[in-house]
Amino acid sequence: MNINISGRNLDLTDGLHHYIHHKIEKLENVLDNLSDCKVTLSIQKKHSHIAEISLFVNKEYVKGISDSKDMYISIDQAVEKVFHHLQKIRDKIKHHRKLPLKHEMKILTEQETVSDESFIEEFIETSQTVPVKEYLIRSMTLEEALMQYKNLKAGSNEEDFLIFRQIDTKKISLLKKNTSNEIELIEAVDENI
Repeated sequence: MNINISGRNLDLTDGLHHYIHHKIEKLENVLDNLSDCKVTLSIQKKHSHIAEISLFVNKEYVKGISDSKDMYISIDQAVEKVFHHLQKIRDKIKHHRKLPLKHEMKILTEQETVSDESFIEEFIETSQTVPVKEYLIRSMTLEEALMQYKNLKAGSNEEDFLIFRQIDTKKISLLKKNTSNEIELIEAVDENI
């Protein structure tokens, strides 16, 4: 990481440079992809020592500012503030990427085909047992299915969908509510047709 140190109304000594580099390098233990870091030290009104540390991490701007009567204390406090911001970012990244094991699934992308036997074997070996629910698929008209779906919702059943076979088209269909809270019909299509 590139550390840019500047001073206002202050002579930057080698001791300050070394101290800042030592403190900032410890921040790299929190997150790997830290970009350029800018440190600005200034003295105002002879007794106010201000340390300002700013850097970019994962498209987020992190800044820590501290003011005290001693420059080393100001640096420590500013580093501590940045450290806490970085921990929050790290925890957010971990929480976003990591799902509980029972919900982990390997998804087939468009590039991967089911005919790839090694992929199928790896998927079976690494997959955990998934509980299977069986549903009785009844043949009915769309109107009958809509009435039954509304009755399911009125009875506050745990299922929020209805699977059925349409009498006229013989297609397996699904009724569910979409994100706009509207009832949506999804029909299964046979790729051989």
